[in-house]
Amino acid sequence: MAQAKAKAERDRIAGFLQAGALSEHAMPTRQSPKTFTKLITHEMEGRFERFLRNHALNGSHFDMPSKETVASWRKSFSNGLESELFNTIYQQYLYDTGFCHYLSLHKEAIAYQKERNVKERWWQARIIYNRYIYDGTRKQVPVDPQLRNEVKELSHRDKPPPRTFVKVVAVTTEQLKQSHKSFVETPLFKELEAIYND
Repeated sequence: MAQAKAKAERDRIAGFLQAGALSEHAMPTRQSPKTFTKLITHEMEGRFERFLRNHALNGSHFDMPSKETVASWRKSFSNGLESELFNTIYQQYLYDTGFCHYLSLHKEAIAYQKERNVKERWWQARIIYNRYIYDGTRKQVPVDPQLRNEVKELSHRDKPPPRTFVKVVAVTTEQLKQSHKSFVETPLFKELEAIYND
């Protein structure tokens, strides 16, 4: 009797094992979610490489931004200022539309505001003024004559204050916002967004 019970138990366990083995291989062609995600990512990377080639950007190394990052670029130009790719394509658009040096002035003026070393501010203030504000300079960004004189006075002090370019930043911010509205509707930017379409 004991032997019969033991055999029945062995048969029952074997049945479970066999059923488990069958269920494990019941769908041999199905890909796991992880593998599926990798395939989609690989396809997107291919689109990104084609995007770079299409716009002669493949000479430089650009990290592929995430879908969420590109979406943040659509919302505000300031969200892309830390990205080499965004800076490159937005700067090219500004160049093509006649606002060549607004972005570089904007970034340098903001960096100046954050500088706490007085000696560094002394150099930076003069460089920024001479490069972008001085009347007739090659990279001049148009500003009101009154503002130009105000910036000249502040930037040429022995200790130029952090607020030296505050009004200039307001000017560049407004123009960059306006340009950004049309930039995100360009075929180039829409092509970048389309990389992430399923």
